[in-house]
Amino acid sequence: MYDAALVQSRIRQGSVVCAPNASRFMQEIEDKTGLIRRFEQMHSHLTSIQSAATEIKTINYRQYEDNRLTELADLIHRETAALEE
Repeated sequence: MYDAALVQSRIRQGSVVCAPNASRFMQEIEDKTGLIRRFEQMHSHLTSIQSAATEIKTINYRQYEDNRLTELADLIHRETAALEE
C-alpha cells in the first residue's frame, strides 16, 4: 500500500514538473516557427476567399445565371474547406 502511494506521489510530482516544461517548450517552438500565427493568418485568408466565392455565386444567380461560374465558385468552396481541415 505504501509503495502505491509513493508511486502516485511521484507521478503527481512529475506532472507538476512536466506541464510547465511542455508549455515552455511549445512556446519556444512557436517563437522559432510561427506555426500557430501562420495558421491563424491562413484561416483568415481562407474565410475571405470563401466569402468572395459566395458573393460571386450570388451575383451570378441574380445577373448572369452562368453554370460555369457556379461550378467554379463551388470548387473554390470545396478546396478552401479541404485546406481548413
